[in-house]
Amino acid sequence: MNVQTGKYFEPVREINALALENVEKLLEIQLQSINDTARLSVEQMKSAADIKDADGLKKYFTEQAETVKALGERFIKDSQAALELGVSYTDKVQQIVSETIKQDAPVTATAAKTAPKTK
Repeated sequence: MNVQTGKYFEPVREINALALENVEKLLEIQLQSINDTARLSVEQMKSAADIKDADGLKKYFTEQAETVKALGERFIKDSQAALELGVSYTDKVQQIVSETIKQDAPVTATAAKTAPKTK
């Protein structure tokens, strides 16, 4: 009985391990994004504080546009990474479930054959 129980809990353990791994990777992506955004924000505030004339203002707005572009590109990159994690997770879970069903099919068929017939 313990062998059978272990056999059924193994796929659940694998799926939980995959879920934990994905959460860690997503958190890593998010934390890196937060750090980068905070760094860029501080840099922009320093640049704004350094404006002394019209040329400085022009330079600030140019940098601001570049920063917004970089943040947009970062958002796209992070979104793609999160999507890839989700697709990979789904594929792996489907593989685990499929393998479990294949392994369980002979046991189920044997049990059906040996089960007492009721009338």
